[in-house]
Amino acid sequence: MVTLLEEAKIILKKSKKSMTAKQISSEIEKRGKIILRTKTPVSSLSARLYLDITNNKNTKFTVKEKLSNVYRKEKYYSLKS
Repeated sequence: MVTLLEEAKIILKKSKKSMTAKQISSEIEKRGKIILRTKTPVSSLSARLYLDITNNKNTKFTVKEKLSNVYRKEKYYSLKS
């Protein structure tokens, strides 16, 4: 069984650019290998990525905050080089 973080890693590797949790979640649903059955799938994915980045020394993910076009900070996730 494929985990949520493994799917996120596959999507980020395929896209070769940083993405928001909303973009990653959308791609996961398009692939259809995992069905996110939570009421807030974007928040669930964002929380899993955050916990992996903060608690796992060997994490494959990084996060950067960028200002969006409406001056709101958005987190963009990518893979470590």
